[in-house]
Amino acid sequence: ETLRAKWQGQGVFTAPTRVEAKRLAWKPLNQFLESLPQKIKIGENATDMTVELIDGKSIALFGMKEFESLRGIHPIACFNDEVAKSPMRGFQEVLDIALTNHKAKTLDCTTPRRGWWQARWAEGWGPKRKEGKMSWKIPQWDIGTVDPRDLEEQRRTMSPELFAQEWGAEFTSATGLVFPQFVNKEWSM
Repeated sequence: ETLRAKWQGQGVFTAPTRVEAKRLAWKPLNQFLESLPQKIKIGENATDMTVELIDGKSIALFGMKEFESLRGIHPIACFNDEVAKSPMRGFQEVLDIALTNHKAKTLDCTTPRRGWWQARWAEGWGPKRKEGKMSWKIPQWDIGTVDPRDLEEQRRTMSPELFAQEWGAEFTSATGLVFPQFVNKEWSM
C-alpha cells in the first residue's frame, strides 16, 4: 500500500518491540526492494530502520513497546505484526489516530489471543462487522508454508487447545496462565 499511495509519506511496519521488528522485517524488506526489476530503493538507515524510496516515500519499522516514537507520523499504510502482543495503548493513543489522517489501510496480523486484540479483530468479523473493517482467521493448513506432515506431528504432540490456537487460528484461551506445560521451572540434569 505504501508504494501505491497517492501522496508522499511513510509506510509503517510495527511489531511488539524494535528487536522483533528488525528480526521479522528488516532483512526481508530490503531483500524484496532490492529484488525488484525497477530500482525504487535509494537509501536506508539501519539505526532508524528506515528505507527511502525514489518517489519521496519511505518505510519505517517500529516497536510498539516504544509507541511514543510514532507520535507526529501520519502513515500512508501500516502493517502491524503480532498485534496481540503489543500494548493496546499504543494503538488507541497514537497509531489508530495517526492512521486516520490519510485514511491509511492497515493490516493487523497475529497469533490469536483473547484480550484487547480479540475485540479489535471482532470489529471486522461476521454480520455485525463495522464498515471499512474486515477480519479473517486463516489456519496454517490453508496457507501451505508448513509441510502437512509437520503439522500432523504438531497435532500429535500438542494439546487440542494449543494446536487450535497456534496452528488453527482459533481463540482457545483467556489471558493469564494458558497452557501449564509451558510453566517456567528449574530443570535438573
